[in-house]
Amino acid sequence: MALEQSTNMIIIKTVDNKTFSINKDIIKQSRTIKAMLEQNNSTTITLSHEKCTLIVMMKIKKFLEYIYYHPDEAQLITQYSSSLGVSPLSTWLNTLIDDINNSNIAVDMNSAGTYLDCDILNNFMCSVLLINIKSFMPTDILAMFPS
Repeated sequence: MALEQSTNMIIIKTVDNKTFSINKDIIKQSRTIKAMLEQNNSTTITLSHEKCTLIVMMKIKKFLEYIYYHPDEAQLITQYSSSLGVSPLSTWLNTLIDDINNSNIAVDMNSAGTYLDCDILNNFMCSVLLINIKSFMPTDILAMFPS
């Protein structure tokens, strides 16, 4: 998929008041942002969800860009989700999972993905969380979701 010129770039402002640019074609994988763009045709989108910090959104951006340029990987994610982590993923996606787990932001990415309403991201993050949770003790799970 070819991207249009840089005029197709928008600025995303995160909840922690940081900004980054991303191509509209890539970020439109998010139904939330696609609707925002259709409503106001702005060049800046402000995210209000508490988990949409710069750290989380940069991981999401990285994921969405990868899926945009490698659409065949979406099928791998679907198979991975359906098999509860038994089906193999590409090396790139496995590296991303390791990075997410090492950063301890899987829950935040899942929450932000739900807000962004992006099916492929939601499927991926739910699978990552499910596979992680299978090996946890009940106290570990409770610690992930403080009240």
